Amino acid sequence: MALELATPEDHEVLRTKGLSAMRQQRLARLARQAQVQGGLLSVEDLAYLTCSSTATVKRDLAACRAVEIAVPTRGQIRDIGPGVSHKAQIVQLYLWGLQFTEIELRTRYSESAIKRYLADFRQIAALYARGASVPEIRAASGRSASLISEYIALYERARREFPSAPRLADLLEVARRGSKKGDPR
Repeated sequence: MALELATPEDHEVLRTKGLSAMRQQRLARLARQAQVQGGLLSVEDLAYLTCSSTATVKRDLAACRAVEIAVPTRGQIRDIGPGVSHKAQIVQLYLWGLQFTEIELRTRYSESAIKRYLADFRQIAALYARGASVPEIRAASGRSASLISEYIALYERARREFPSAPRLADLLEVARRGSKKGDPR
């Protein structure tokens, strides 16, 4: 799929109407270009392509639709429901080998937030690997059933696609060492 990430019109809109108007124009253009080529972009795809957060894209999509600008997204056209959480996206980027700096730049989350999400994933994956059920994991971790389900799906995908996810074993090894030594990590 070929998408036009920037156009001369973008610069003009930026100069005359501001950053949010330019971003909204880009979102609409990218979504329409993808649709014409037989694809549909998700909110997460649009956030990545515009270097924005998913919350910003959702606000921009609402603004576009309020003035009847067509922005065909996967969720809108196929009614797929919400995408994966930002936490699962961050864990996936880490599992697939990105460095903390790259993850911070892509997601705009701090290193400490990334480490928290990885610690949660590690705990949930370790409990799941030991045969714990979702309600048991929820009770032990204090995390929502939806996040636990996302993390379990990510864990299973990483196991299936190894070595594409080289860091899964490393994360789980830290969890095993921690449980043997009484380390709460």
